[in-house]
Amino acid sequence: MPQAGLALREHFGGVLMDRSTTVGGALSLAVAFAAPAGARASDFGVCASWGSSSDGQCAPPATLGPVQQVAAGGFHSVALTAYGEVVCWGAGTAERKGLHDFGQSIVPASAHTVVQIRAGRLHTLARRSDGTVVAWGSNASGQCAVPGMLGATSDIAAGGAHSLAICVGGSVAAWGSDELAQCDVPWTLGAALAIAAGEAHSLAVRVDGRVACWGSDAAGQCGAPMWLDAVVALAAGEEHSVALRDDGTVRCWGSDAFGQSSAPDELRGVTSIAAGARCTVAALDDGSIVAWGDGASGQCAPPTNATRTLQVSAGRAHALAVACSERRVDLATGSLGPIGAGIAHERLFRGLPLAIEQARITVRARADLGAPSQFLSISLNGLHVGDVLRANAHPCPEDPDADTLVVGEDLLNLALVAGAVDGEALSNLRVRITASDGVKLDACTGGDVACCITYSGRPQACPTDHFSDPCEDTALGRDCDGNGRRDACDILEGAEDSDADGVLDSCEYARGDLNLDGTVDSVDLDEFLTLWFGQRDPHRGDLDRDGIADARDLTSLLSWWGEVDW
Repeated sequence: MPQAGLALREHFGGVLMDRSTTVGGALSLAVAFAAPAGARASDFGVCASWGSSSDGQCAPPATLGPVQQVAAGGFHSVALTAYGEVVCWGAGTAERKGLHDFGQSIVPASAHTVVQIRAGRLHTLARRSDGTVVAWGSNASGQCAVPGMLGATSDIAAGGAHSLAICVGGSVAAWGSDELAQCDVPWTLGAALAIAAGEAHSLAVRVDGRVACWGSDAAGQCGAPMWLDAVVALAAGEEHSVALRDDGTVRCWGSDAFGQSSAPDELRGVTSIAAGARCTVAALDDGSIVAWGDGASGQCAPPTNATRTLQVSAGRAHALAVACSERRVDLATGSLGPIGAGIAHERLFRGLPLAIEQARITVRARADLGAPSQFLSISLNGLHVGDVLRANAHPCPEDPDADTLVVGEDLLNLALVAGAVDGEALSNLRVRITASDGVKLDACTGGDVACCITYSGRPQACPTDHFSDPCEDTALGRDCDGNGRRDACDILEGAEDSDADGVLDSCEYARGDLNLDGTVDSVDLDEFLTLWFGQRDPHRGDLDRDGIADARDLTSLLSWWGEVDW
């Protein structure tokens, strides 16, 4: 890869943010899927979901991007993004007024600087960086009435209609429904290390690694085995309980009517557990996810292509995971509307992911195509990269025609440079679809065009875990951890915002230092001109007209792009 390409990709977590516009017509866009790529690969992943989506709880927002935590409620889902933003979907959004809608997906402005999220049956909890707790959703039983004297906390849990928190010193606070004594914290509990809340019972890990339970015991869900110790995490379902021990084994007790308490005999290496209403989910150290119990809605059929799972969560009849799937980033525009001569559709993707080997742009169209003079053109940041649907297209087909254009790494680099010259950020990619003059806009009733972009990347093993997986890419920045390799482990590893772009990343270089040697000089201009024009020309680029293209000219060029950090 040309050295200039290394410095032209600012990055944070491989997030692809988008802004959409239309030239000459209406436009409706949505990112279908965005995979994480770095930040610190061990911290973020893709939000995977499966099971019932009766209220949209398994349909995360198209713009979600990488996440660090997920929480599955009764009929809604919650994610904490790589940026620390809380995002909810499913029941309880502002647009819904149904049986399960109590505002549990309407995130309040006070839910900022969040470090932990939990979801109950109809309410949501968030713990902020200062330890304070924010709650929203149904408050019918007081489950959202956070005690005024609660103060700072270290852990939270949300149950059917009650909430828990570990306070400073390890004491447990409870509020909400106490119909079955689920909020009657035993005075003998002492300090707690971890907590979990079920439908009507509560669990805590004592400082000695044993389990305490209170509330409903109708199915034995509070009957933790006396011998059980070395517990590091808990999960509580409708009428069953789950404990994770420090050796990676799992113990379940309570109702087993649907097999939810019958963990597989060979289960070992568990790193995360979750309990749904009548199912149990576990993430293993090999990255896989296993589930058992009631799978009537598919909640016990997790994805099989996860290569690394950081966390799992289970709701009433669905489940979520923070996981790495195959290393690709798919972005679908959705319907862009009809296309014809004089109409151009544009989409701006921000924050190009790292280590891209190629991009595949697939266009689907129901338009006035079929003749040699009728086709669609694709440009990236104003650089024409190819045409699609020149052949094998049909005039106004019943099913849309599809064609794929493969854009290689070098051409992507040129597109980045072209965008920077036009004022785009160095990591932005603007995709534009235009129709040839022979394409009539109104020829097809219900005409439409849509586009999907797929990036392919190269995994890179990080020294922190020596495990090469799809959440780790070769980072195009500095070797922050000094291991002799620029990789995803450098992201956020002691980085400072030296380029003052508001983002801590591994690309904290002097703007314009295209060869990353620490100085902005004529060599950088040479890198730029060689990448842009394909060969060195001592006169081309002489912006200040002093007879030679040098560092001063690069300064002039960069000043067009915005404020320069030297």
